[in-house]
Amino acid sequence: MLYTKANFAVVHGANDDEYRPDLNGVHLRPDGATEASNGRVLFKVSKAQADPDDFPQLPDGCASAPPNGEIVPVDTIKKVLKAIPTKGLPILRHAELIDKARFFTTDLDNKTVIDFRPVDGPYPDTDGVYPKPDEKPCIRIGFSVDVLESMCKFVHAAKGGDKEREIIALTFYGPSSGAVFSAGQNDDGQEISGMIMPCKLKD
Repeated sequence: MLYTKANFAVVHGANDDEYRPDLNGVHLRPDGATEASNGRVLFKVSKAQADPDDFPQLPDGCASAPPNGEIVPVDTIKKVLKAIPTKGLPILRHAELIDKARFFTTDLDNKTVIDFRPVDGPYPDTDGVYPKPDEKPCIRIGFSVDVLESMCKFVHAAKGGDKEREIIALTFYGPSSGAVFSAGQNDDGQEISGMIMPCKLKD
């Protein structure tokens, strides 16, 4: 399975609370998407669109692996982000999951293999926190500044481009429900989206 830098930009939403170790990393969803949450924000990036068959040959004895709900530690994600090339062919700007607990990157001249030990899971079922399709949206919900700032950092990291032209659309479903946000697609055709949780407002 291939992943872009945008997939790992969700790390901006990862938890650092020792009491919730299952949130202390990036979740590799079986559908190829990535997500991370700290209980206040939920960041998600859809599956990379590149064809794994176009990726350069893997090291001898290694094989591409499908994600199986692994939770990758934050430190590992940071290493992979540094290892993914920023120049060269578009297909090279990916990391491939190999052998279940390793990532592989290459710029054709250099090859990097990063091993990791998955965080103990399972990861919470985030699909259940999104509003139901038949719920009607409403407005007037408050959010803390740090939550909004982390959302903006995530969108810029996952989408890139000019901050002044990046648009985030928020959809509200109730005063106590999270707000779903969407920033459209990045240059790789991936949907940038997530959810932020509200603060209690004083009347």
